[in-house]
Amino acid sequence: MKLALIVAVFLISSVYTQTLVTAEESEYDVIVIGAGIAGLATASELNEDYNVLVLEARDRIGGRVLTDKSYDGYFLDLGASWIHGVENNPIAMLAEKYGAKTIPFDDEDSLVIYDENGEQIDEQRDTLMWENYDKFVEFYQMERENILATGEDTSLQDVVGKFIQNENLTDKTLDDFYFLLVWNIEGEYGADASDISLVSFEDMGYKMEGHEVIFPQGYGQIIDGLSNGLDIRLEHLVMELDYSGDTIKVKTNKGDFDAKYVISTLPLGVLKNSEVVFSPELPQEKTNALNNLNMGLLNKVYFVFPDVFWDEEQWIGHIPSQKGHWVYFANLYSVLDKPVLLAFNSANFGNEIEAKSDADIVNEGLTVLKTIYGDAVSEPSYTKVTKWTSDEFSFGSYSYTAVGSTNDDFYELSKSLDNKVFFAGEATEVNYPATVHGAYFSGMREANKIQWLEGNVFSPKTQLDNWVLPTYVICKDGLELLITHGGESAACVTGKTKDTLEKRGWGYENAYSQ
Repeated sequence: MKLALIVAVFLISSVYTQTLVTAEESEYDVIVIGAGIAGLATASELNEDYNVLVLEARDRIGGRVLTDKSYDGYFLDLGASWIHGVENNPIAMLAEKYGAKTIPFDDEDSLVIYDENGEQIDEQRDTLMWENYDKFVEFYQMERENILATGEDTSLQDVVGKFIQNENLTDKTLDDFYFLLVWNIEGEYGADASDISLVSFEDMGYKMEGHEVIFPQGYGQIIDGLSNGLDIRLEHLVMELDYSGDTIKVKTNKGDFDAKYVISTLPLGVLKNSEVVFSPELPQEKTNALNNLNMGLLNKVYFVFPDVFWDEEQWIGHIPSQKGHWVYFANLYSVLDKPVLLAFNSANFGNEIEAKSDADIVNEGLTVLKTIYGDAVSEPSYTKVTKWTSDEFSFGSYSYTAVGSTNDDFYELSKSLDNKVFFAGEATEVNYPATVHGAYFSGMREANKIQWLEGNVFSPKTQLDNWVLPTYVICKDGLELLITHGGESAACVTGKTKDTLEKRGWGYENAYSQ
């Protein structure tokens, strides 16, 4: 399913205050920077036992989870849309807890494809294009093996160019190949093949087991539930974080705050742009990781029409003469029973159109639809356009492994500074970056670290049950984590005990991955 990102717009209630706190109210046990999924997960976990403050630069909560509710009766997710696999997924369990209905939307075989002239492609052309793409997958996997054995990382585009030349792809066959390249890779990672690491891009496992589902009433329901009861200060832009002393000083546009611990959930794009000054400066290893990883882009255009004029399949594909231009539309009527089409524009083209007005972008999309459906296309009742790269609080949609980067960079970003400043967010999660559940996992991971430092030592099983992934379960020095294959039991053990338990079938297994 297509990766994506999102949030709900909220009225400011008594839970959120934008007033400047007084001096005696400015000292906290924990300050969380950012009220997205990662920040809310951390704060909600720590809030009962500690004095926690959440500082949010935006005038709303949710970060890259945003549900547009401005058109009566419609809930349009502008950022994250999907739960990527519902089995043992914390977001799916939160949805159940908060009574948020979900519907499967993951049938990628339910796809009708049209060419640039609006003609549906025939079975022969469809078969050939998929056969060519399957050849490409084998080709880049072989090229990757060669590079791993003999050389340095290169871009996916390098092997794309070789493949096109080897197969003599031209005209229609080239357009068809580019369509599937966007459908399968560039749209997923939000980046052009020239920017994507050949060696590392498939190491970014993001999907969990089970159906991929969407929220008929919006992802914002999860934000509502997680934020309940938290002290969140909106429009508090963090400008400097000084962790040189025993007490951390957080300087904002609305006053200064002190804390024993700070958890930064700033998006990768914000950190890459050095929007916040760290004192002392970030370690070179963390700076290198920031430079290595990049922010992808997946922009959306919603079209709400008076009635349905399109095909019944879940996905409507369009093979353009220019790579990446209006390649696919999601048919939300198929699951929501509302006349909504959702277009996705990613990578270079997604960036390019951000310079255009919303009206011009909408008209471009309508032109494509009219090429396919002709006079049946009516004037939309409502439209909504996203521009995530232009968003100064995210600078993109989600992270990906650029050329020269590896999953080790995600791990480096997760490392704390002097056990005082901690980092969460999807770009700090090695197992599930670029996802909402990855962001949630990262928030629970950092909350667990602080609880451990404060003497709240939880058993391995308790940590796992509290959504700390096995990679990050904390054991006392000299002990190793073992988990039963079903995840029913876990223990931190010595080497001798490890040997005994392994003979009984215990092992190190991620209880929450596929």
